[in-house]
Amino acid sequence: MRTRHCRISSVLVVGGVTAVLIGSILLLPVLRTRGHYAAVVTIAFALLFKTFLEVNDVLGGPQGMQVRA
Repeated sequence: MRTRHCRISSVLVVGGVTAVLIGSILLLPVLRTRGHYAAVVTIAFALLFKTFLEVNDVLGGPQGMQVRA
């Protein structure tokens, strides 16, 4: 198994930029709603994300990703 060595600073920058992009995309529908509907949309996104993580076979589903020690 090959391992890659990355600088921690580059990993943090890439992760931060990715989080900003995904957050911006998810924020657009929330900004178009008013009142309590903004909270409902936010909860819906959280449930969709949780469901995605649970059914995703690559990430191991509810048991989590298997890591070799």
